Amino acid sequence: MQALTSKDPDRLGRWISQASFHWEEHLPTLYREHDKAGTLGSALRQAAELTAREMDSLLEAGFDPDQAWEMVRNEYLFLPPEPEKPRKRRSRAHRMTKDLQEQAALIDRAFSNQE
Repeated sequence: MQALTSKDPDRLGRWISQASFHWEEHLPTLYREHDKAGTLGSALRQAAELTAREMDSLLEAGFDPDQAWEMVRNEYLFLPPEPEKPRKRRSRAHRMTKDLQEQAALIDRAFSNQE
């Protein structure tokens, strides 16, 4: 079996594309920061190349390609998602109060238009 190296442009290209989608969806801050700085492409390429190097080492050590992929893919390409920002939960009473205020404003406008 041929080792999957950084010299395999098709594999690197697929990994870069997959990582780009992953980062955009699960790491939006990282994605935006690299994109804004103009470093997104190079960061994605570096992640793919580091993955290829580590896979090469594991393959040379006798690991099966699927095992090697499982071991390294989350190290550089498919990083854990950013923690979600806590959303402010509005209490039911707060939502009901807001609804009542909106209804009162509509009634006020309706009566002021009649005058």
